[in-house]
Amino acid sequence: MRNDWDGYCAICASRDYCGDLYLEQGLDQSESASLESLRLCTPCFAIVREALDQAVTRSGESARVHLPDRTREWRREGGCDVCYGEPEGSVFALHLLPDDAGAVLAPIRRLSEHGHHYTLCSSCVQWFREVVDQESATRWGNRRAGDEPATVSHDVNYRIVPVGLDPRDVATLRETVEPFGHLVVDGPGDGHTVVVYLVAAGLSGEAAEFVGGLQAVDRVRTVIVTEAAQLRDAVWALRAGAGDLLVAPVSRQQVLGMLDRLNDQFAVSGRDERTGLPAYYVRPRFGLPCHLVVVQPPPNVDPMDAVLLLRRFLRGYDRIGVTSAGDVPVNIYCGDEHIEGVTRRIRTLFGPAYRIEVRDHAAPNEHEPIPGVIDALKPGVSASAFFGKRLGKRAS
Repeated sequence: MRNDWDGYCAICASRDYCGDLYLEQGLDQSESASLESLRLCTPCFAIVREALDQAVTRSGESARVHLPDRTREWRREGGCDVCYGEPEGSVFALHLLPDDAGAVLAPIRRLSEHGHHYTLCSSCVQWFREVVDQESATRWGNRRAGDEPATVSHDVNYRIVPVGLDPRDVATLRETVEPFGHLVVDGPGDGHTVVVYLVAAGLSGEAAEFVGGLQAVDRVRTVIVTEAAQLRDAVWALRAGAGDLLVAPVSRQQVLGMLDRLNDQFAVSGRDERTGLPAYYVRPRFGLPCHLVVVQPPPNVDPMDAVLLLRRFLRGYDRIGVTSAGDVPVNIYCGDEHIEGVTRRIRTLFGPAYRIEVRDHAAPNEHEPIPGVIDALKPGVSASAFFGKRLGKRAS
């Protein structure tokens, strides 16, 4: 386990920050040696925490991944929390410490309110490394060599104009797009290049006012960047014609997914008149199957809760909408062998109150929408949501 990206989550490369994972050799604090520390975003903190807890208790679906065997029925003092074995040699202490319990996102607050400590033997440390590495690989994180599928095309070079963005988001934007030939600039320029606006939502309708002042042809290439507190302005801007929604703080993967959607002329099947959120065709992409996964929130729960959390949790290429019934359909692009693991992780995020179903599948050789799916996924109503404030403390 290594974190080569200072300021990013070690698993998914998000700039969001929830807490840290520390691994030490030895249990006596006066004699222990610190081995590793990993920065984790809120969703990844929750995934790691629940994977460890369910490995310890042997309960729940998400623990059914490469669990070490147990050789006895109870754990002896000083033994490993996972396999109940008595360490033959080194013993390790693993700590999960949230930065600010009060800022953890709903609905995964249940997983991250307090620090958690585990005793592991060397074999179970190796098991845990494999769990973390598998999580990163499945989600195309920056721990891999690339940020995107090899088949992604950037046929158009954009002039990208940030409007009101946090300087850290501008830095992420610049370091992500400039290697592909796009420019991050202060203004639209001479009109001979394609301009994309990334506009921060505000508390007083700033984004909606900005979008309303653009010509219609420019509005569809305007992307709103929002936090929960500014969601009303983001919805107004989408209803006014803005083309896409990202969640602050932006990540490299969110930005690359945005560029992919801008280049995909046939991505959007329609829009919800009340929220402006797009609905997406179920089609394969990147040479990968498209899996239609539907998240059903509990009654009287705003589906935008799920929309914002999924936009942060899923890879930037995965596409998210809302139906008239208040469900959240998600197009997930991954191999058939990975979809079970992805849905298991989504269940871990939302907990038992949310229903998660895989509804449909489009294989890579299918080029048309699945019959009946588009009509069933007309987007619906969404109001306000809680996503959690931007965390004040960041790793440098």
